[in-house]
Amino acid sequence: MRALLHGCALALLPRRRAGGFPIKLLNYLEAGRPVVAHAEVADGLVHGETAWLLPAEAGPAEWATAILEVLSEPERADALGAAGRRHLLARHAWPDLAKRTLSLLSESGASPRGS
Repeated sequence: MRALLHGCALALLPRRRAGGFPIKLLNYLEAGRPVVAHAEVADGLVHGETAWLLPAEAGPAEWATAILEVLSEPERADALGAAGRRHLLARHAWPDLAKRTLSLLSESGASPRGS
């Protein structure tokens, strides 16, 4: 999948909030491609900095405009993709997620198995 995503000019996530976190968003960010997504499923991303975000009520015309805006400036699109990847690596790297999970468990009074 990584090779396919690297060949894309951009990645689209038209999904609205439907429970859970869309893993495909992480895949898109990891590939370093610019992402166009609904803001409500892109927690932590910043419009125009780490992704191109649209409000939930955005319709086909708004999506088309956003796609054309991103594609019209390849350098800005590349910068957007690179910033999204940096965001992912800074906040969603497995070692960091494991540390945060253990910290939450510790704060709640729970202990890891075998302790």
